[in-house]
Amino acid sequence: TPSSFFIETQHSERVFDEIELLVAANPRTMRLDVMEAPPSPATKKGDGGARRAGYSPPLRVVTVEPGGLSPGPPGSAAERESHANKYRLLLNYGEHGRELVTVESALVLLRDLADPGLGRAAAAADADPLRSSLGGSARLRTLLRGSVFKIVPMENERGRELVERGQLCERKNGRGVRTRGFFPSSRFFPWFLFSKG
Repeated sequence: TPSSFFIETQHSERVFDEIELLVAANPRTMRLDVMEAPPSPATKKGDGGARRAGYSPPLRVVTVEPGGLSPGPPGSAAERESHANKYRLLLNYGEHGRELVTVESALVLLRDLADPGLGRAAAAADADPLRSSLGGSARLRTLLRGSVFKIVPMENERGRELVERGQLCERKNGRGVRTRGFFPSSRFFPWFLFSKG
């Protein structure tokens, strides 16, 4: 018989419930921020669709610092100074509403980063001969302690709602725009380059 591949995905409310539980269980290393973009201007054509005036969806961002959260509130001088010497990664999932599996991947990553002993990740680093020869789990832990992750588990929440209501091929956001290339990362994350220093 042919094999089948099926991934069970969760409703978006359950996804965010689990994220809130993970963050609450790890206050030393995780924080959930909800960012609001300025409302869009009056309706006009452009950017791949009609804009709806006042459209301003939330953007939920999980900050993960395995070495401990930086001091100060998000975006503060103290936080920026702490991040200056860390590897900074912006990981964006669920850009299109129909991207269900990428959101599940974000959950898997958050669960792994929430594990203080990095159980699965450490075991994988030690089991693989190449990774083990590069320092294995000890090197992995060192790298993670010097990193900060900004994880957007579901960029397009409004598009996901449309998919969950039956529009299974929906790619656009709540204002009718295909979001590829229109994500304002520089506004929310001016430091998002994948580099250190």
